[in-house]
Amino acid sequence: MASIDRTAYPRFTRAISVRELAEVFTPSAGEIEWARGKTQDDQHFLALLVWLKAYQRLGYFPKLADVPATVAEHIRGAVGLPEGLVPADAAERSAKRHRSFVRQRMGVVYDAAGVRAVAAEAIRKAAQAKDNPADLINVALEELVRKRCELPGYTTLDELTKKIRTEVNRGFFTLVAGRIDAAARARLGRLLVVDPITRRSAYDGLKDVAQAASPGKFKGRLAFLRDLDALGTTEVWLQGVPPGKISHFAGEARVTDVADLRKVLDEDKRLTLIASLLHTVRTGVRDDVVTMFCKRMAAIHKKGRDQLETLREIHRAESERLLGVFGDVLDGVREALGPEQQQANGHSGDASGQEVVAERAGRLVFKALEQAGGLEALAAAHEAVSAHHGNNYLPLLEAHYRSHRSALFTLVESIELESTNADRSVLDAVEYLHAQRGARGAFVPEQVSAERTGPDGDPVTVWLSVDVDAFASAMWRKILKDPDRPGMLVRRHLEVCVFSYLAAELRSGDIAVAGSDSYANPHTQLMSWQECAPLAETFCAEADLPADPAELTGHYRRLLAEIAAEIALAANKHATGEKVSKASTTVVNGFNRLDITSMWGDGKTVAADGSQVETWENNLLAESHIRYGGYGGLAYRHISNTYVALFSHFIPCGVWEAVYIIEGLLRNASEIQPDTIHADTQGQSLPVFGLAALLGFDLLPRIRNWHDLIFYRPDPEARYAHIDSLFGDEVIDWRLIETHWTDLLRTAISIRENRISSVTLLRRLGNHSRKNRLYRAFRELGRAVRTITLLRYLSDPDLREQITAITNRNEAFHGFADWLMFGGKLIPHNDPDYQEKIIKFNELLANCVIYSTACDITDAANAIAAEGHPIDPDDLATISPYITHTIRRFGNWTLNLTPPAAAPTTRLDLEPRVLFAP
Repeated sequence: MASIDRTAYPRFTRAISVRELAEVFTPSAGEIEWARGKTQDDQHFLALLVWLKAYQRLGYFPKLADVPATVAEHIRGAVGLPEGLVPADAAERSAKRHRSFVRQRMGVVYDAAGVRAVAAEAIRKAAQAKDNPADLINVALEELVRKRCELPGYTTLDELTKKIRTEVNRGFFTLVAGRIDAAARARLGRLLVVDPITRRSAYDGLKDVAQAASPGKFKGRLAFLRDLDALGTTEVWLQGVPPGKISHFAGEARVTDVADLRKVLDEDKRLTLIASLLHTVRTGVRDDVVTMFCKRMAAIHKKGRDQLETLREIHRAESERLLGVFGDVLDGVREALGPEQQQANGHSGDASGQEVVAERAGRLVFKALEQAGGLEALAAAHEAVSAHHGNNYLPLLEAHYRSHRSALFTLVESIELESTNADRSVLDAVEYLHAQRGARGAFVPEQVSAERTGPDGDPVTVWLSVDVDAFASAMWRKILKDPDRPGMLVRRHLEVCVFSYLAAELRSGDIAVAGSDSYANPHTQLMSWQECAPLAETFCAEADLPADPAELTGHYRRLLAEIAAEIALAANKHATGEKVSKASTTVVNGFNRLDITSMWGDGKTVAADGSQVETWENNLLAESHIRYGGYGGLAYRHISNTYVALFSHFIPCGVWEAVYIIEGLLRNASEIQPDTIHADTQGQSLPVFGLAALLGFDLLPRIRNWHDLIFYRPDPEARYAHIDSLFGDEVIDWRLIETHWTDLLRTAISIRENRISSVTLLRRLGNHSRKNRLYRAFRELGRAVRTITLLRYLSDPDLREQITAITNRNEAFHGFADWLMFGGKLIPHNDPDYQEKIIKFNELLANCVIYSTACDITDAANAIAAEGHPIDPDDLATISPYITHTIRRFGNWTLNLTPPAAAPTTRLDLEPRVLFAP
């Protein structure tokens, strides 16, 4: 049975706050009059009101005995009934009549069979993509609420979900297993064979994670990819199975060892689990090898730059010596000219005089050159020094590339590359290199012939060419081409050049990898417009945006102009990361029900920031960080203005933090749902501003050196008194936004529907994605939104104070969480899942301590108030729950899962009706 705690099924909470009693369970005058007219005595009157308010809160009729006494007591007091009166347990006929009265008032028709049909249809549709029973129950609840249905019992929904989920999964198991032939089944079966010596199977090897991107590990990962691909075409086997299902099946297989997998008697299910895991691993390993490739190319370029600096240092003394020789040559010429001719700029009165001067100057110059080592030695020294003038380190890369050549060619043979735009120049160059892999000469022609298999299966000859002018920079072209060899290119420099641009375009998203995830073509991951069109109007309404592109651009055009004009006038299996996150969400929800949290904030604002955590080095995530120092990753946390952590994620140091800022908001499953997010400079970029606006989030970062940013004009003619100097000449291209409005909507809706991760998308929409039309559209929308944000920041001192306060609160949480990581601040593991889990455990522990401290503050405040001392809510709001002196970190930690005998005090009993008026 799915835990009811993991679903949105409405229930009474163990502790009901004063605020909830006042806002939810206080009957209106009309409701009191209605209930009095339907009943004849106080007990039935109270019972009918209790059922009415319970139905309004829950959507179904609970047993009167299950209604918390605090609720019944609150309703009794609100209508002025005598103390001690309890709602009567009416006879079945009276209870049925009372329920009928409530349904009539709420406009609900009781239809048990119809309700089950609505829930079944919603669950069956959702089960095609989702697998978690709690998620399926939540989908059914959402549909039932939308259709204003009376909710069935939880066990009814749970049994219905279990039955339909089993049927849907059984269909997928049969579908997948039917596509796996006998040979493939034998290969998959051999994965489960355990080596008697190592006690490991090939199936266990599927779960090994990538290590550091050293040349040896890179080659080993490539070999692993070839072995995986040889096991079978998992993309064909799993065709038609939604990604969410594949992910769930793979997750189940990952936590199942060989012995338990053999116990799965259903062969179709066993094959589907193995195929799903294999498919997920193949996708992940493709991501790994491409990431390693990009890191290795970056390392090659770094070595080239370092070598250039070393050569400059070595040649610095030689440069000074050559300058000294040049000075000796000048001195000799001056001596040959004499003072008079120097004043005449070297001109002699007659030709014979000039010949004498030239002869004397020549002798002195040759003398200076001979004394410096001779002409040949000086010429060689000059060539060596001048070869590395400027910043062109590219000629030096070839020496560092040699040891990587075999692995890089193996990479392009092992993966399928595809262009995400019309520019294929780099892909054509990669195909050319592949055909020229066996070349050994120093030069290669710009065009070569190669044999390919034609459509009919017969070999055909095709011409392959490389156009370096289409993608290579001037510095690359300078070393690729030799004026004495037209139509020829320097082979080794060409290989380094093409692989360098391939790495750059893989990072930018201009080239994608088929069968990958992080490097997949984002256009294929997005929902089609046909799928998005029915959802667009509702999506835009939820984000409070116009659905029509012209209305959208008009909205931002007017908003930008109005704000600018206003300022101008004013002049101003056990534990997994997912399970730990769910546990933390439970703590957050309990914390949110404490009255004290309203003293600190409304939960509508959150701040995101990263803090470095050191790790072992042999993994793909760990990097050195220029800002923080050390080696490891970043604990990237979303902290509510109520002090509690809503979401934590472990990310690489080398990424722009804004890539992960929206993901934390979308994956936050707690009752605290912020719509405003603050961050520092790393938490923003133009595409992030645009995407946040589409998803209904207000991104208000604290930007370093904001005065250096461009303020974009809504129109070329727009001018503003006092602040016009802030604006550049650039104007927002509203037509571009309107043209790509459907692309923008497709992207935002696909993210909301979990078709594509916001992290995957934003990683592809960096500043280097200038050929990507989606990047240009998000950038243009982001320009409008960021300009509006900057103008708001300038004009609103309260906003600046709020941003500073909440971002400082985020920094304080980092320190608090670090203090609680008393087992050591180094994560001694190379598995990224383990690293992520440690960060989430740290968040869970911090939230538990914050909750406990908040309860202690509540008890202390209530005790002081009970003694008759007045308590100012503003004073109470200054007390932070990040208190450490009351916590004993060291000693015996005992895990006690027994619920406490008494529920914690959630109410602040200061002065009656001061905090929450009825």
